[in-house]
Amino acid sequence: MSELEKVLAANAEYVEAYPYPEDLPHRPTRKIAVLTCMDCRLEPDRALGLSVPEAHYIRNAGGRASDDALRSLVASTRLLGTDEIFVVQHLDCGMSGTTQAGIVEVLARENLALEAPASMVDWLTIGDPEATVRADVEIIRNYPLLSADVTVRGFLLDPKTGALLPVTDAD
Repeated sequence: MSELEKVLAANAEYVEAYPYPEDLPHRPTRKIAVLTCMDCRLEPDRALGLSVPEAHYIRNAGGRASDDALRSLVASTRLLGTDEIFVVQHLDCGMSGTTQAGIVEVLARENLALEAPASMVDWLTIGDPEATVRADVEIIRNYPLLSADVTVRGFLLDPKTGALLPVTDAD
């Protein structure tokens, strides 16, 4: 069975047992938005004790405050009523094992035509995980399209234990 067939079969089972009412709200009931990493080891909903439809989740490589993450956070707060943002990055992140130059080099090695476009992307690699969380929290707190009334907190998640480690206080 192909991966597509497995996914479609799993979806059919999901549809049969779909646990939510048709009128499930699209606004998060706990008014929380979570910016986190795409790492497949993370279960942000379970780690934070959240379930459908309590929060929005924005995921990208590293859980970074990228332009698109900021766009999503603005939509979540300004259009859909969230008033609290959790930045949940994690220990042992794949983005902490490399540098901007290292990523460009790997892509160029695979195909020289990729070197120029790869160097134009800010890969938002991670040196010090705590410092990165603090920096991204500050970026979000100071983003001009977000209300100053939005609470932003930063955390590190340990993928080996599931422990959520606070990095910043709410401001």
